[in-house]
Amino acid sequence: MPPEESGSMITLNIEKPNIPDPSEAEAKVSETVERILDTLASIAEEIAPQKTGQLAASHTYTVSGNTGELTNTMDYLRYVLYGRGWVFPVVKKALYWEELDHPVAYARPAEANDYFSVAIEATPVESIVEETFIDWLRD
Repeated sequence: MPPEESGSMITLNIEKPNIPDPSEAEAKVSETVERILDTLASIAEEIAPQKTGQLAASHTYTVSGNTGELTNTMDYLRYVLYGRGWVFPVVKKALYWEELDHPVAYARPAEANDYFSVAIEATPVESIVEETFIDWLRD
């Protein structure tokens, strides 16, 4: 049976009678989730904005049974995804961070770059499920 997509969640209904070992189905589901997340992480890394490369390199995922989670720990990720307004110094007279050549009086607004939604859309979830899980069900 094909997967049902619901937002960022994917539901698989398993209809394979006479599975001799239920852990075999659990292992296949886990393998499917891992392939989906691995593909998503690769696409996100490929299309992430490249200034220092840290954002692209910081996508990691974990899989536990039939659940997986992709995370990114960069503290500025929200500004990349949603943009930001003008930035002015609060404590000192100028702004400074490592990527700057010198301190500056202010930072202009940054446009949102929701590359992650693009990565989700580009991830071929249905074909991964078909290749990894559905073909196994048919065997």
